[in-house]
Amino acid sequence: MSEEKIDTRWLSRIDSDQKTTASQVGDLRKDLHSLELKVGKLEEAVQPPKTPGWVKVVSGIVIQFFVVFMIWLTWTVHSLDKSVGEINVRLTKYDIVTQLALPQVDFAASLGDLASTIAQARKREGCSSPKFRAD
Repeated sequence: MSEEKIDTRWLSRIDSDQKTTASQVGDLRKDLHSLELKVGKLEEAVQPPKTPGWVKVVSGIVIQFFVVFMIWLTWTVHSLDKSVGEINVRLTKYDIVTQLALPQVDFAASLGDLASTIAQARKREGCSSPKFRAD
């Protein structure tokens, strides 16, 4: 008989512990579900706001304007560079003609300047071409 009492006590204690554990597991499931809901709400709150359509349209227009402006600026700088090159050629020709038109005494004194002007012209033209001689 004493063996039956011991087994019953142990069984009732195990049963009691199992009920307590099941209750705690149930509470944990409720807490976990509550946490899942809170995390879902936080994820919704953290989402960045959606960009309005008009902002996308305006930014596209600004980008297109910038690209067109850069093309125009490149073309303008290229044409200015071409104009400056033409002005340099004209100035070189003018310097040579001016020095050649000097009286003999002044011409002899300016030969150093004439040599540097011709050297600059040859650099631009690549060499002393017939075109350069004719002008």
